[in-house]
Amino acid sequence: MNYRITPLHLLAPLALIAATSGCGHETTQAAQEGSGLVIQNPTNERDYFVDFGEVPNGTKVKHTYQLLNTDSVPVTIQDMTPACSCTIPLISYRDESGEVVRGKRRGTPVITLPPGVTASLEVEIDTNHVKVKNVDKLSAVLVRCDSLNTPYLRFEMHLIANEHFQVTPTTINLGNIPVSSGKSGSSDIITALPGAQVGIEELLEATEGLDVTIAELSPMGETLWRVQVSLLPPLELGPFKGELRLQTSSFSEDGEGIPVLIPVTGQVVPDVVMFPTLLGLAAAEDGKGLTGQGTLTALAPGHRIKIVDALLQGKGLDALIVRYEALSPDAEGRSSRWNVVVEAPELPETSMLTGVVQLTLDDPNLDPVEVKFIYRGP
Repeated sequence: MNYRITPLHLLAPLALIAATSGCGHETTQAAQEGSGLVIQNPTNERDYFVDFGEVPNGTKVKHTYQLLNTDSVPVTIQDMTPACSCTIPLISYRDESGEVVRGKRRGTPVITLPPGVTASLEVEIDTNHVKVKNVDKLSAVLVRCDSLNTPYLRFEMHLIANEHFQVTPTTINLGNIPVSSGKSGSSDIITALPGAQVGIEELLEATEGLDVTIAELSPMGETLWRVQVSLLPPLELGPFKGELRLQTSSFSEDGEGIPVLIPVTGQVVPDVVMFPTLLGLAAAEDGKGLTGQGTLTALAPGHRIKIVDALLQGKGLDALIVRYEALSPDAEGRSSRWNVVVEAPELPETSMLTGVVQLTLDDPNLDPVEVKFIYRGP
């Protein structure tokens, strides 16, 4: 497999520009004394390229470039920009006393390299964050420094993250999770490489609160593993981020089992919520009044509610009224979804209205639902 690499460090014209644009004799002379940052451990005929080949997904690979500052002046590296979130560059060197001087992980400048120092630029690629598996991946790191000889350096790394399994969806997103009952979701896992004799063996670990079951199925003669996840009470309101680790019969070269990781996300919310959470009032179609609407929804499975009262709270809201209507109600007038409308027959004289609609429900175990609304006039 051939790759064409353009070495951005061969930018000698920049030194010529500096010499003819009033940058000063000392700067021009410094650019001529040395060759900038020069790699000392090339892996092949392309000094700035390394080929990791095929790598089991779930592993991390590293390569360390040795860079000698051949300039007669210190070289400051302003930044190191990876082309992908899967790639992390780190740089360091040993000073005259043998102490390790490390570059910044974030922020600028990264590090200043004295003349004659050999720096170690370690580049790590985490295959967990390579988005597309089982195909060629070319990552890169662009290094920008103040050397007039090598102001830009580009390091390139190739690999193929071999993934024995394909997870669909890759993340189990539970969406809005009712606080009293929790919620369930699932992912299906199949083998991604033809003929691979591998499988899912067991659950290694899961974030606290997650209940996990794994079922092996054979639809249309193909084996798949269905992973069912339930986030169970007690729960706390707010975002949820968790993860599953599944043991497989796929092993790395060092004999360690390669797990399958499945993130689990969601937002724990009250059992009854309004969508949207903020009602925006706007001029009605006939231009004579205001209107805004939302849907009050009971999220728990099978749960039905009934709005028995609506109260407006705020100043200057005398002209506003609230209407509510059950969507597909049962014989008792209860429903899992209610349409709620806040309106006014005439446009208000004020350019700003804010307030709260308090909706009282027939369920004594549920607190009244408060919905904010706002109007911004012309």
